[in-house]
Amino acid sequence: MANSKDNKLKLIVKTIYSPIALGFIISLFLVLKSCNEPIPIFLKSSYFKILFEKFLIGNTLIFNISSGFLVSITFYTILVYLPERQRKKRIKKRLNLQYKYFKKDVLTLFLSVETYPYSDDIIEELMDQDKFRLHFNKKNGDSQNKWQQVVNRLEGKILISLLTEMEIFMTEISLVLNNVDIENEKVFTFFKTLSQQVYRLKNTTNDYDEIKSLGRFLYEVFAGFSFIDGYRKEDIIQSMIDSI
Repeated sequence: MANSKDNKLKLIVKTIYSPIALGFIISLFLVLKSCNEPIPIFLKSSYFKILFEKFLIGNTLIFNISSGFLVSITFYTILVYLPERQRKKRIKKRLNLQYKYFKKDVLTLFLSVETYPYSDDIIEELMDQDKFRLHFNKKNGDSQNKWQQVVNRLEGKILISLLTEMEIFMTEISLVLNNVDIENEKVFTFFKTLSQQVYRLKNTTNDYDEIKSLGRFLYEVFAGFSFIDGYRKEDIIQSMIDSI
């Protein structure tokens, strides 16, 4: 909830200080200051009177340029900026949903490998990184934990289904990279790297080393583990999606 509020606040600040918003405010001010209309009565007795007093020279020229710029900004906002912003929101929403579908479908495959009964509630619960770690790091009667057993059983139809889910998610990431101007370099680099990782793994076979590499990648995604940072408190992929 706090992250959502922070993101909304950042969006508002970013919008206010965007070149379009600043250009609109400055142009509107110059239009009001240089126009031939008298200063409104409610402004005459305040410090705004000085602010909106006409320039000594060039008022007509300033008014014409500012009003033209104001009209241009208005048309640009209506015809280009707002449609592009809505398009970006739709693509972001699709990626967000696809990530959730990806996690649920892959978790279903993990649990089917365990051969224990499971329900939708359990899958929903394991979407949380902490609960995923708690569940799959448990020992299962021998020296291996549940996650190691899952990785060792990734073969045949299970492996094919898993790689298919990864490819579907990679396609959605590629759609975002190709159709959205991601201004944040960190976010762009993250998704570019993630897409490359998935692409390299898409032809994984039953080879021991390839399966281990696949297992490491999946554990990073679902358990929030990083060899650099250790266990993260937040879902890094979800955080990056929110930052688009």
